[in-house]
Amino acid sequence: MKFLYIFFILLIPIASSSGFHIETDKLNYYGGETIHIEIFPKERYINLTYAGESIFVKNEATFEAVKYQNRIIATFENREDQIIINIVDEENEEFAFNLASVSFVFYIIYGFLKNYIPRLI
Repeated sequence: MKFLYIFFILLIPIASSSGFHIETDKLNYYGGETIHIEIFPKERYINLTYAGESIFVKNEATFEAVKYQNRIIATFENREDQIIINIVDEENEEFAFNLASVSFVFYIIYGFLKNYIPRLI
């Protein structure tokens, strides 16, 4: 996960060489969470598109995170910039945590049985 974060952070300056760019407050969002977008340069109207919704804004904008929609596109004078975000599914995150917890408990039991059962026989 940290690799993807570093990859996207390094990708932003390359994409922003066109003279304008957009930034979000973070890269991972839950469905329904508010996405805060900052637009550079300031005081210019830019067309922002996310999840089929297109708006003209300057300086800042907000969208509500929609599951399976991960691309925010900014258009200004025939130039385009985009940023990719990750929409996290809470159910998958909870399942992964529960699976890791159960696996850890079984690993402890396995280590206990592996060390103490052969000594009793």
